[in-house]
Amino acid sequence: MYKLAVFDLDGTLLNDQHEISHENIAALERLKQKGYKIVIATGRADLMVKEYAKKIQINGPIIACNGALIKHPFTKKEVFKRVLAPQKVKEIINICKQNNHTFMIYTKECIVSTENDRVKNFQNRNKKLDIDCRVKFVITEDEEYIASHFEAYKILIIEKDSRRYDGLGKKLHQFSGLSICQSQTGFMDIMPEGISKRNALDMLAKVENISVSEIVAFGDNYNDIEMLKYAGCAITTENGVEDVKKIADYISIDHNRSGVAYAIKNYLGI
Repeated sequence: MYKLAVFDLDGTLLNDQHEISHENIAALERLKQKGYKIVIATGRADLMVKEYAKKIQINGPIIACNGALIKHPFTKKEVFKRVLAPQKVKEIINICKQNNHTFMIYTKECIVSTENDRVKNFQNRNKKLDIDCRVKFVITEDEEYIASHFEAYKILIIEKDSRRYDGLGKKLHQFSGLSICQSQTGFMDIMPEGISKRNALDMLAKVENISVSEIVAFGDNYNDIEMLKYAGCAITTENGVEDVKKIADYISIDHNRSGVAYAIKNYLGI
């Protein structure tokens, strides 16, 4: 019935330690043996997906930066990309600096960021990874340098204070030419206008000549909603946000208990 399975990473395919369980890896392998095409659709930059693509042996393109980039993480060939206007990048960085918001900018070559715990965690993770899976970080807040030297697919702003988060959202929604969504609590993802996992998946499906009814999608958060609505079958995990659960065809067990593998076995029967 289904030919393509698309997976969100954080909160879905990955556990809280940012690992893919042996059970999930085995379940994806069973899908591949059944002829399924496996696609990752994530808010992360492609640079931050390499270790997982390598582990589950994905041979095709992935959807990165919530759809602003479609490419294979180990080649230079891009299926699609769209970047933020440099002036918008400068304005958003200035808002972050004025209000002490943490930001991370996803670019082709590296992650440009302020110093923060998330970056430190990834830098520590780099030490455990193969050289070709490591992520380069550039630490700077110089908006002129950033806008003139890097193409920004996405800006992630991290703000855990809910009132400050809401205030930031109100400011940014006054901008034209942006797509804004939430990928985790306190995470605001900013991409060029018209960018979404749904639109990127539609693009890939047409390239692969796969109909919507032949797609099963797995996701847990707000940036997955349009993709889940679009797919022929929508699956979430117990930790998914309520708005995702409302539209899901099946709610599996928690992502920390290999909810993807559980759904593949108990709902898809594979």
